[in-house]
Amino acid sequence: MASHAHLGDVERGASDMMEFGGDLGTWRGEEAAVKKAGLLAAYAALQSAFTKAQRELFDLKRRAAKAEEVAREAEGEVAQANRFAADAAFAIDEMQERCTAAEEAANEAKGALFTALASFDARLEAEEEHWQSRSALQHEAWAEGQGEQMDALLKAAADAHKAELAAVQEELGAECCKLQGKLEVQEAACQHLKAQLELVQREHAADIHELQAQLEGSDRDCLRLQERLTATQEAHGTEHAQLRSQLRVHEARCAELGAELERLQGEREAEHKRHAAEMTAVRGAHEVESREQCERHASELSAQRERQEQQCRQYEEMLSRSKEQAAEMEKAAAEAQARVQELEGELVQCEREVAHLEQGLRDMQQRVMAQDQSQQQLQALHQELEARASQQRVLEQLLESTRSQAQHSAAQAEAELGRARAEVARLEAVAEEHTASLAAVKQAAQQEAARLRAMAMPDALWSLLQQLEAEVAAANTRAGRDSSRSSQSDLASLDQGLLASAAKTPTSGVSGSGAGARALGMLG
Repeated sequence: MASHAHLGDVERGASDMMEFGGDLGTWRGEEAAVKKAGLLAAYAALQSAFTKAQRELFDLKRRAAKAEEVAREAEGEVAQANRFAADAAFAIDEMQERCTAAEEAANEAKGALFTALASFDARLEAEEEHWQSRSALQHEAWAEGQGEQMDALLKAAADAHKAELAAVQEELGAECCKLQGKLEVQEAACQHLKAQLELVQREHAADIHELQAQLEGSDRDCLRLQERLTATQEAHGTEHAQLRSQLRVHEARCAELGAELERLQGEREAEHKRHAAEMTAVRGAHEVESREQCERHASELSAQRERQEQQCRQYEEMLSRSKEQAAEMEKAAAEAQARVQELEGELVQCEREVAHLEQGLRDMQQRVMAQDQSQQQLQALHQELEARASQQRVLEQLLESTRSQAQHSAAQAEAELGRARAEVARLEAVAEEHTASLAAVKQAAQQEAARLRAMAMPDALWSLLQQLEAEVAAANTRAGRDSSRSSQSDLASLDQGLLASAAKTPTSGVSGSGAGARALGMLG
């Protein structure tokens, strides 16, 4: 891929050189250059004038849009004023309806009062007719000789009618007072609503007049800006037509220059095809050579990888043997530790028995001091004590021999551990050497890859080289770091086991100090 990019750069450089040569051959003489510079300057001036006109047109359009926005805002304010006016009209209508309702209630109260008065008048007329009929009956009764009785009856009826009339008058007076109070309240409410209605009408009338004035001012501004925009568009339209005529002249000139440029491009493409054919031939030769070199390099890397794998297998076998020897040594140390613990138990038991016999001897000596007849028992006890002492000496000799054997085993384990560490150090040095050699091989492979990239190596060989580099890196990882780390971890576990077993071995049963301190000192 990198070789293809390099070839592309080479081809682009060659095409640039050809373009430069074509440009050198295009402009013939100072006159053509001066004409071209003049045309370019005129075209640039036309472009700047056209850009300036467009900028002014955009400015006018922006100002017109701003004026339209102001007009829309004024329209919004007018609409809001209209809404306020509609709300005021609705409030006015509502107040008028309330006034009408109050007037209707007052009229109903008046009608009820008039109806009550009319009924009272009717009742008065009926009473008068009744009294007239009664007076006629009274005259007839007086004529018949029953006048006193009739007078008493009429007096009683008159008293009853007077009482009823007084009650009716009181009821009518109370109803008239109540209706008069309601009427006064309704008239006061109507007056208050009329005052509020007049106030709202005055306030909204001022707001509506103010908004109408603002809207008229905005309309005038919009009309003025529209007139300016129209005049500017007409002026710029004339200038734009002139610029377009000049532009058509320049476009004709540019078409001529384009035809000349196409002719030069055809010549340049023919030269480019010829150069591409030459580059294809050179690249084919380079590909054949690079393929052969890659095949040789791949065979060398395969042989080197086989050697590295064989060395890795040898290192793994040596590591497994070292692990087996360490396991055997750990097993022997565990057996020696078990035997030492067993002898220590026996020695403690003997010490208990000796202490018991000494206590018995002291008791017997006290008895001998008290009684001289127990001399024979004391001698027997002395003999038994000597037998126990000889048995204790035999056990101490056995413990000393066992301790010397354990020390000898610890020294052998330490020597084996030193040899194992030396072997691990040697293996690490060999692994480092192989790592360095692999790094050198990798660096050489990278240099060879860079050289092959420069020589336009094909993609298939480049992928094969990358695969070989990955396999070499995997072999380096397996042969170097992993094996050395596993060996170091195994040896560290072996060191801990030997130190623990040596720390548990005592040096003397009587004094109580252990052989672990001496073993730690030897291993330290």
